This record gives sequence, structure tokens and C-alpha cells, in this order.
Amino acid sequence: RAQMAERRDTMLETAAKCFQGASSCEGDSDEEEWLIHYMLGKIAEKRRLPPKDYLLLYKQVTCRGRWRMHLALKKTSCTKGSVSC
Repeated sequence: RAQMAERRDTMLETAAKCFQGASSCEGDSDEEEWLIHYMLGKIAEKRRLPPKDYLLLYKQVTCRGRWRMHLALKKTSCTKGSVSC
């Protein structure tokens, strides 16, 4: 059982490093940034980090999601002419 827990912890640490690396890649668009923070939040939860740690990551997800929604609505309203820009 201890071996399984150690393996789980190692995999979660590896996953966190991979998503952190993906987050720091230059040239990538922000379209998937929300997903990276969501996955980092899930990993932090599974690692049993303090709630403040993963809630901060989830907060970034909602902020980025709102920003993406704002841009999408602005783009749609500009192209469809339904709302003035």
C-alpha cells in the first residue's frame, strides 16, 4: 500500500511539472490556459494541498474563462452587428 501511495505521489508531481511547463511555454495562445490551471487545481487537490492553494488555481480558471467569454462575445457582437462595440 505504501508503494502505491509513493507511486501516486510521484505521478502527481510529474503531472504538476508538465502542466507548469506547459503554462510557461511562450508563443502559445491563452485559449487553453484555463485548462492548465484547472488541471493544476485538480492535481493540488489530489496531492492534498491546503484548500487555499487549489482554490487560487480554480479562481484563475474562472477569471480566464470570463476573459475568454468577454472576448468571444465582443468578437461575436462585432461581427454579427447585434451589439455595438
